[in-house]
Amino acid sequence: MSLTPLEELSSKRIREGERYQFIVVSDVVDNGVVVIPRGSSATGVVTMKTGRAVGGKSGKFDITFESVTANGVTFPLSGVYHQEGKGNTLGALFGSIIISGHSAVMQPGQIATAFTKTRTAY
Repeated sequence: MSLTPLEELSSKRIREGERYQFIVVSDVVDNGVVVIPRGSSATGVVTMKTGRAVGGKSGKFDITFESVTANGVTFPLSGVYHQEGKGNTLGALFGSIIISGHSAVMQPGQIATAFTKTRTAY
């Protein structure tokens, strides 16, 4: 299923262990039946985060998806979304320790993919 965050996630502000809300972007359909409707709420947790660093290294983070709730039923999810900021390799090539990379940012509207962990009856 396709998910997008409800708020901007930035390696500048997020911390490992924090949970964030996502929404399902399009209906999940099985045999013509909508199992998880668009707009359903999902949760992801920050499982890895690095800040930007000197020498051109960019910030990075991973979001591991935990669950999605649809029609009053919570389904466990699997899937990890990895986001990296753009590095500043030009600054790194010139050996400048003052230049740093960019923070990793995930904006609402960016799409991540997750899967239900087990087959579920609906």
